Amino acid sequence: MRKLLAQHASDDVLYKSFDTLLQKITPKLKNEESGSDENELPFGDDSQESSLLDRFFVPARPKFLIKPGVSEKVLYALKHNVLLDFYYNSRWEPQERHRRIMPFQIVIDEGALYLYGAKKSPNPNPRLFKLSKMHNVELLSSETFNLPKNFRFHEDFEKGRFGAFQYDEWYEFKIEFYGEARRHVRDFVWADDQTIEENQKEEKTTLTFTSSQWIPIVHWVLSFGKNAKPIAPDWFLEEVENGKLKDEN
Repeated sequence: MRKLLAQHASDDVLYKSFDTLLQKITPKLKNEESGSDENELPFGDDSQESSLLDRFFVPARPKFLIKPGVSEKVLYALKHNVLLDFYYNSRWEPQERHRRIMPFQIVIDEGALYLYGAKKSPNPNPRLFKLSKMHNVELLSSETFNLPKNFRFHEDFEKGRFGAFQYDEWYEFKIEFYGEARRHVRDFVWADDQTIEENQKEEKTTLTFTSSQWIPIVHWVLSFGKNAKPIAPDWFLEEVENGKLKDEN
């Protein structure tokens, strides 16, 4: 776990806190000559622990830059159920916008930290905010809120396996894979309801599953190049084709 966490190492307070915690709870290895039961894990010897850690390696990933103080304020707001005020640069909007939300959860996806929260209104419309895109963050300590029953991100959205993405509509995707992509697709569970059909005569593997996470699925299919062919739904074919045209240009 320490090695997995280290691939997302950053100077952010959340990473440092997680790393410190894991260092404290990492078991110590015992000397093998201590006479312990053969079914017990050998804990106790610091030198062996250090040696074992050297036998694991996880390549580092790019760091997400979070402005100083943002994580601390988000954690305080989560703990005390107070509103957060900040400005946000969304990938979907050309200009930054002012936000004032009730913070519900921290969502961690591929090393990125997201805040899941909603407006304090009759129609809250909860959404994700990447901490690295939040700035001028202020705590509104005098404005508290009651945490709703359905505050958990995964209760509504984490049914697919393509990361922290939330969309309202679900679709049945059907994709054909060829060449080297066939083996890769068979090695993973991409959705809990997936079905895989093999056609050895045509040398193709067909994957069918249900998901709402269409944007990361488009990127995923494009990553296979000519070895992936979307079949359904119809609009999904157009999205993939448009993506291929952009790559060619």
